[in-house]
Amino acid sequence: MIASPLYWYSVSATVKTYLDDWAGWLRVPGLDFRARMAGRRLWGVTAQADEGPGAAAPLVGTLRSTAGYMGMEWRGVLVGTGSKPGDVDRDERALRAAKTFFTDAAAVPAATADVRY
Repeated sequence: MIASPLYWYSVSATVKTYLDDWAGWLRVPGLDFRARMAGRRLWGVTAQADEGPGAAAPLVGTLRSTAGYMGMEWRGVLVGTGSKPGDVDRDERALRAAKTFFTDAAAVPAATADVRY
């Protein structure tokens, strides 16, 4: 699971640096990082100030592509709306979606949206 606020329509600089580290680990002899990550599940969790459903699309694309490249099972992104502490706690859609987001029943079939509010 990767959690990041939505910053300029993508993951935060800290998360981007972490994903860049993955690229380095791919080149470490004997580590077999891709093989070790293959088959694992990847979820994303974010908070955004914009209430529009498309604002998180670039972040979703980054994480979905990362999962695909690494051979991981993509499970989607949970999005909460808010820009101040406590705002997401009042986002009823996100709170409802969070109840089942990490369960097997919340798997993301290829034909459905990657984002849950």
